Amino acid sequence: MEDGRMITENGAFERTSRNDSAADGFRDCAESLVQHIDEVFFWRNPGDLTPYFVSSAYEKIWGYKCETAYAEPSTWIESIHADDRQRVIGIWLEIPASEPARAEYRIVRSDGEIRWIAVRTFPFTDAQGRAQRIIGIAQDCTASKLAESSRAYLASIVESSDDSIVGSDTAGLIRSWNLGAERLFGYTSDEVIGKPVSVLFPLEQRSQDLKTTVARAAEVEATRRFESVRVAKGGVPIEVSVILSPIYDGFGTFVGLSAIYRDIRDRKKAERERETLDLQLRQGQKLESVGRLAAGVGHEINTPVQFVSDSVHFVRDGMKDLISLIERYRGFCEKAGHRADLGDDVSEIAALENILDLSYLLEEMPKALDRALDGTSRVATIVRSMKEFAHPDQSEKAAVDLNRCVASTLTIARNEYKYVAELETDFGDLPPVVCHAGEINQAVLNIVVNAAHAIADIVAGTQIKGIVRVTTRQEGDEVVIAISDTGGGIPEEARDRIFDPFFTTKEVGRGTGQGLAIARSIVVDKHGGQLEFQTEISKGTTFFIRLPLDESGQVTSVQP
Repeated sequence: MEDGRMITENGAFERTSRNDSAADGFRDCAESLVQHIDEVFFWRNPGDLTPYFVSSAYEKIWGYKCETAYAEPSTWIESIHADDRQRVIGIWLEIPASEPARAEYRIVRSDGEIRWIAVRTFPFTDAQGRAQRIIGIAQDCTASKLAESSRAYLASIVESSDDSIVGSDTAGLIRSWNLGAERLFGYTSDEVIGKPVSVLFPLEQRSQDLKTTVARAAEVEATRRFESVRVAKGGVPIEVSVILSPIYDGFGTFVGLSAIYRDIRDRKKAERERETLDLQLRQGQKLESVGRLAAGVGHEINTPVQFVSDSVHFVRDGMKDLISLIERYRGFCEKAGHRADLGDDVSEIAALENILDLSYLLEEMPKALDRALDGTSRVATIVRSMKEFAHPDQSEKAAVDLNRCVASTLTIARNEYKYVAELETDFGDLPPVVCHAGEINQAVLNIVVNAAHAIADIVAGTQIKGIVRVTTRQEGDEVVIAISDTGGGIPEEARDRIFDPFFTTKEVGRGTGQGLAIARSIVVDKHGGQLEFQTEISKGTTFFIRLPLDESGQVTSVQP
């Protein structure tokens, strides 16, 4: 054995060096070291799994006296957990003695407690490289294995969760991504790990400073719950509930955020359906009340209007006769003016004509009576339109003149558009339409009001008027009502939501967000039709109400 080579024999240190004093010092240091470290230091012979020497830490970790390992070497093997024993023996026997080896396994202490052990072995070789001894270090890794097991268990819970769980660091970069997130958003972990979490945000939110946003979230130091919209792969918007929690390391330092996303599209859809049903109920009640009111008001107004109209007709017809008589009187006065005995009387009558401006009265009074008749006719038309618009107490669908219904609705809506737009109509030839006329009128009214508001936003502060154009036509097996405006068009980001209940782009107090939702419910849900739109920014929007025709040429509808 070469000078300076250390060997073991009978559990002691020896040295073949001629410098025995130095060897003794080194031996004492080595013995002191191995007896005071927390790890078990052991030696064994190649091919023999029982220890030839164990350090004092063996008693602390295994719970046996060191002498037991020498007196009963089998306890070293028997202490290995039965489920791990054959695996461990295989590792030690299969790896050549001349190579280092590692193993982790469980042991059963003398008191029955189970602990995890991490073992590393190294060969002690001679000059020819042959293993003379196997030196090993065994370390109690129970705490780290339990922590690892706990982390693995937690990771399996996170991974198997139906919810989407996303972890991000302080820079807003995605660091963890479970299968729930993959199912919800469509990205694999390889596609998003290391990417900004803003990849899940709608376009209008992606410009936010992520670091600032993350820092603000950290300042709250509490879990936040809210609902929002996130975007899946391919740009599909998803309504989600969000639980956002700060993440801290073992030293209490903020290291990122955990976001739990839950898909609430079905819940939101159900909520919208309930809201729509509520709207329909309220709208039905409102229409019923308006219908009764309109019928009553119409009846009450019709009678005095008829009196006024009849009286004006009588006065106008009588005025024609009076004008004829007055003209005869004037002709007589002109002739009588040449008689000396009547001259003063004729002059007095002529002066009175000038004072009364009789010529003007004779010219303008018939016109005034015509205007009065036109006014009473308009009042009658409005009253009739009110009655036709509401159709009170109409529980069953009935065949109606759709063009007349639309015209009545436009009369009712005139005050909404007359200051900002000119009205153009083009009514085609339509068959009688079987429908709830009052509800179709309501749908048309809501869309016309929206059109007037859209134009008002564009022409505000100018003398310019826009155009509201309403057309009807039959297209194959459909009846189509088209309502166009020359407003500013519908913004891209609002187009998917314009039929949602309570969604509005108007300022507070100008719109409730119910008009188009009600219109869609009436057309689609109650009449089996379609409500579509075409829009162009700065050009305007056209809504199309489509109602299907059956084989007889009449519109059919789906009973609610």
